[in-house]
Amino acid sequence: MGFDNDGDLDIIVSPCRQTGNRDLLRNDSGNNNHWLGITLVGASGPAAAISAKVVLQAGTRRQVMVNQFATGYLSTVIPPSCRTGQQGQADQIEISWVNGRRRYTGIVPGDRYITIIQGKGIVANK
Repeated sequence: MGFDNDGDLDIIVSPCRQTGNRDLLRNDSGNNNHWLGITLVGASGPAAAISAKVVLQAGTRRQVMVNQFATGYLSTVIPPSCRTGQQGQADQIEISWVNGRRRYTGIVPGDRYITIIQGKGIVANK
């Protein structure tokens, strides 16, 4: 989601060598937007959810993300995160699991992390 969970994207840059400093590119634009962090767990564990597709609807805004652990060389990503803008909630989340099954949620309040387990639905809110 970001370093400070304020609804905007922050980036940490780390050098490939163990020498040198890491840099935090913190976005302090002062927005009042909302967000939702989603952790997916497949029926047989977290790795089973790799490549699952998340479609989040918040008002007229629709976002599509793919659950993945890395996007480049020596990189990692946080679980799928969505910006719900001024909406403050997700009106619906659709998950297309790797096995072809789909799961739909109803309204999910924003500004939190949730865990969705395949076959069980939302099991944790933080």
